[in-house]
Amino acid sequence: MFGYVVTAHKPSVVTHSVVGNFTSPEKRDLLLARSTRIELYSISREGLIPLVELPINGVIVVMRLVRPPGEDRDNLMILTQRNKFCVLRWNITFQSVDTVCLGDMKDKLGQQYDGFPIGVADPQLRCFALHLYETVVKIVPGDFKKEAYPVRIAEKVRDIQFLEGTAKPTICILYQDNHRARHLKTLEIVLKEKDVAEGPFHQQNLEQTANMLVPVSQPLGGVLVFAENSITYLNGSAGKSTFLSQPAHIRAVGKIDDDGSRYLIGDHAGRLSILALERKGDEVIALTVSLLGVTSLASTISYIDNGYVYVGSAVGDSQLIRLITDPDPCTEHYFEVIETYTNLGPILDFVVVDPEKHGQGQVVTCSGVLKDGSLRVIRNGISVSGEAEIEVPGIKAVFTLKRKIDDPFHSFIFQSFIGETRVYELVEEEMIEAMLDGIVARTSTIFAANMERDLAVQVVESGVILLDSQTMNRVGSWTPHQGCRILVAKGNSHQVLLSTTQGHLIYLELDPVEPRLIQVSQILVEKEISCMDLSPLGSNPRAKSKIAVIGLWKEVSIKLLLLPELATITTELLGGETIARSVLLCTMDHIDHLLVALGDGHLWSYKLGMTDVSSVIRDRRRFSIGTQPATLSQFRSRDSWHVFASSDRPTVIHVGAGKMLCSNVNLRGVVSVAGFDTEGFQDCLAIATEKSLMIGRVDDIQKLHIRTVPLGQSPHRLVHLEDGRAFAVSLSGSIDPNGNSDEVEADEQWSIAIINDSTMEREHTVMLEPDEWAQALCRLPATKSDPEYLVVGTAFIFPGEEESHRGRILVYRLEHKQLVLIAEKEVPGGVLCVTPFYGKILAGVTSRACRVRLFRWTGTDDGSYALSEDCSHSGHIAVLQIKSKGDYIVTADLMRSVSLLAYKPVGGAIEEIARDYDGQWMTAVEILDADTYLGAESSYNFFALKRTDGTVDNLQRLEKIGYFHIGEIVGTFQHGSLIMSLPENESLARQTIIFGSASGLIGLVARLDEEIFRKLELIQGAVNQVLRGVGGLDHSEFRSYVDDRNTFECMNFVDGDLVERYLDLPKHDMEMVAKQVDSTPEELTKLIEELARLH
Repeated sequence: MFGYVVTAHKPSVVTHSVVGNFTSPEKRDLLLARSTRIELYSISREGLIPLVELPINGVIVVMRLVRPPGEDRDNLMILTQRNKFCVLRWNITFQSVDTVCLGDMKDKLGQQYDGFPIGVADPQLRCFALHLYETVVKIVPGDFKKEAYPVRIAEKVRDIQFLEGTAKPTICILYQDNHRARHLKTLEIVLKEKDVAEGPFHQQNLEQTANMLVPVSQPLGGVLVFAENSITYLNGSAGKSTFLSQPAHIRAVGKIDDDGSRYLIGDHAGRLSILALERKGDEVIALTVSLLGVTSLASTISYIDNGYVYVGSAVGDSQLIRLITDPDPCTEHYFEVIETYTNLGPILDFVVVDPEKHGQGQVVTCSGVLKDGSLRVIRNGISVSGEAEIEVPGIKAVFTLKRKIDDPFHSFIFQSFIGETRVYELVEEEMIEAMLDGIVARTSTIFAANMERDLAVQVVESGVILLDSQTMNRVGSWTPHQGCRILVAKGNSHQVLLSTTQGHLIYLELDPVEPRLIQVSQILVEKEISCMDLSPLGSNPRAKSKIAVIGLWKEVSIKLLLLPELATITTELLGGETIARSVLLCTMDHIDHLLVALGDGHLWSYKLGMTDVSSVIRDRRRFSIGTQPATLSQFRSRDSWHVFASSDRPTVIHVGAGKMLCSNVNLRGVVSVAGFDTEGFQDCLAIATEKSLMIGRVDDIQKLHIRTVPLGQSPHRLVHLEDGRAFAVSLSGSIDPNGNSDEVEADEQWSIAIINDSTMEREHTVMLEPDEWAQALCRLPATKSDPEYLVVGTAFIFPGEEESHRGRILVYRLEHKQLVLIAEKEVPGGVLCVTPFYGKILAGVTSRACRVRLFRWTGTDDGSYALSEDCSHSGHIAVLQIKSKGDYIVTADLMRSVSLLAYKPVGGAIEEIARDYDGQWMTAVEILDADTYLGAESSYNFFALKRTDGTVDNLQRLEKIGYFHIGEIVGTFQHGSLIMSLPENESLARQTIIFGSASGLIGLVARLDEEIFRKLELIQGAVNQVLRGVGGLDHSEFRSYVDDRNTFECMNFVDGDLVERYLDLPKHDMEMVAKQVDSTPEELTKLIEELARLH
């Protein structure tokens, strides 16, 4: 097992946000923490402008801005999940971050704090306080010249904050006693003695649900205590409380005013309120809370300036909002949403599907919780949204023309059919068929385009027609020799290149004065020409082209020709027996390219190196973009040039970060495409399919497109019913008439919803019994005798019970978009997972004796079905997942790691044959092959297992053969890919596994051959030496496997995110890395670009 682990979609949850002067004394910045990344934004009138992204070798659990005394800029303090502490400072000169300090706060003997780690800083930066272990607060001196030291705290800490405006550093501690009562006390930190002293005040018997402290700025000072039913202000001499109108779990608080008089607070239901401290002088006389409206469920709130607020969410989309004085008439909220930022996290389940059978998978996730719960459809490719469509079968090519070449908009669409040409004209935003006397209508159009001086050209097999583009009247023509027909033609605003039946290649130019075409040169080509192009290279699409390219039938080659002489610059043999069917010269991202589409659906790409009038073809790469010949055409979208490959699997070819990418389009059977830009259809394409002419708008050219399907409830499990063309999803949480969902209570009903996989609309909902949770779903595929079924595994979870003792297995059939119950079986425990197996149902049932149970169908006298237990296997604690392959069954147990079982059909028994004897708290498992398995566990690690010949107690051992720290909680693995298969990729990746995480990350594990893997290991090490970790955090240590008992170095996995950062290195660093691995920058770039295309 040799694995390449790489990110396809970066973590999208926002756990921390801070606003301050990090990069400049004059400008305010917004910094966001997303799991293992920090994103830095500048704040302008236009909104948030991304500045830089910092990959962190660790999971960020604390992030704060701190201002050193006497300085005008803030430093950034971060703490990672492995207790690494560092402080960063922005280097204005180099526009990067410097490390102020780095420390390891790990305590080998300490008992890890069971809450979220706490890290706070004294406002005057005299010290930091970190609560990472029970009964211990670690103090870090602010000058970093002395070692950190521990302070013993006997109480059960719930929160810690530094008070502001104190003579000595003073922490305020919210704690819980043995009777679950909550209290508050303050302690002064005596740095010289490395000790603490009693602080200025304490408060006994706070509300039992008190869970958060917020320090109040001077001149008021003191602290706010947030509880479920009240908010209390304390400063030692006085205290004020306000009771909330309804219970609220406060999740986030953001200060508005520097004097601490107003705060924004967000609760568990997404309610955003403003808390005001009414004051008389320096005394707080009352607290008032006013509801502003409902946002995403906030995990962090940062007031930016001028009424702008960033609401970061770990369970829904984040938002940029602007506070307003009068309520919005539509929402009645006292704010408006300026921008919404997509978040996939937490991903509780997902499936990989291809409902339209495009040959490319898309991921559908269960994302978010409560009112922010949704399905997210993630597709790697380009989305074209239809603006208008006319049913016109039989179109072979389309060309779009303007009335004047300088016009911003198009006016005509030429449609070429077999033996006919039709023209649509745009008249007052309506497309009508135009009857134009100047064009040749009773034959196919080979090529048409605008030319300089408001002329247009139409090429048909009998000749070239020159038209006045405003009137479409004929003003000139050119005809080939008698008896010759034009077979292939291409042109631009100055030039036309064409080939005839007698093997002549003819080059025409537009006369600079007269409205006529002049034949400049002609050569005889022995091999018949299959395709050609002479698009201008560079930034000016109306320049004259200096070169042309032709494809030849019999020689299976392309020739690059010098214009106007038509002299051969170079000949490139394509190899194989498949000819070039379309060629294109284009410039994308300031790089000149030659693209060659072959008849079998493959695409060759070359880079062109220009030296005066000569060209050199280099960097040949091959892509698979379909199975049929493709036609290449350029189009412009959002001020950038891209290429559309029209074929059975339409593809957009674009360049991103210096890499050429091929992205599938959500269309089928595209014949021809041309740019079409009008006042009503701006930035659109005219797209001819086999049956229609469509005006479509291309969405943003990006790697992943995400569609949100709001549910308003928490989604838990998801399955795709292929025959029923629907998704089944288990949901919890109730929806009130206003569309808001509440937290799940013990007596609430769960449900199963059916959602159409095309429209993504809910078609049916089945409610389960009270206290019944739908924890497992699977699909039973159709057989010759039975249709497709949906299987639901449930658990009854009653208030006060620690473990479910009763559950059900429900079998449904989808009939007319409705779920019909076919069979049910009550079982003695909760059903945690179900999977199809040999036409039967495997279930993990938890009870006092957890078992893997196999249920079979049995018919009854009335023709209905019943479920009966066939056999079972005991010895498990809680089976969270079951995967199967052939007779083998692999289980992921909550505490007992991975077991391999085997089904004996003859005797009807399930036997355990191998086990991982290292107890792991599992979260996911997947079968790679009959002897190799991939696991994820609760300490954010991956590991690979292989069955060995050695035995223990007559059981084979599952030996760990790979370790990797992913830094994410991964709940599901699925076989699949987000891209269409490429020949090169098949040689690089033997297998790909997709995974999703709680942070919204979607990643890929690719199995590689050992030779490629060993080279990537060397590249990883060399890149790591060039790219030092932010804050001095070590990459090798971050990726090492650590759990409660063991630590192992990363083994047999490579960090693809680090490897692919090679492509962003400066040239001299690329050369340094290449030298270390005994290669060239070109070879490494090619290899890593191919790997990057895996995702």
